[in-house]
Amino acid sequence: MAADPYLRMTIGDNVQWYLTDEVTGERFLSPMDEPEPRKADHAYIARRKLGNWTVVHIAGLHAAGSVGAAHYITRNLPELFARFGDSEFSMAVTTEFDGLTPTSIEVLVPPRRWE
Repeated sequence: MAADPYLRMTIGDNVQWYLTDEVTGERFLSPMDEPEPRKADHAYIARRKLGNWTVVHIAGLHAAGSVGAAHYITRNLPELFARFGDSEFSMAVTTEFDGLTPTSIEVLVPPRRWE
């Protein structure tokens, strides 16, 4: 994630992880960590090139967020490839859960091509 020009994971004063949008300055705390927690989590998704390798990076603020990100990719891969092709990009999603089953996945930070 250190190479990502747009998104970061940071630790706040309350020792909780946040997704931080470097473009807007917004910080997103996991819904699981809010004062009134709910069964949802945020996750980071990126596609990047490392030499001859293509790396897909998935990182939830909690493990559940990673599950949601994987579901998002499997359902949206054709659209992401049509839009970005072989380019590097990153984005963030929020997933609502029933137990460990994703019930709703929304884009939190829209995909941005790395320049």
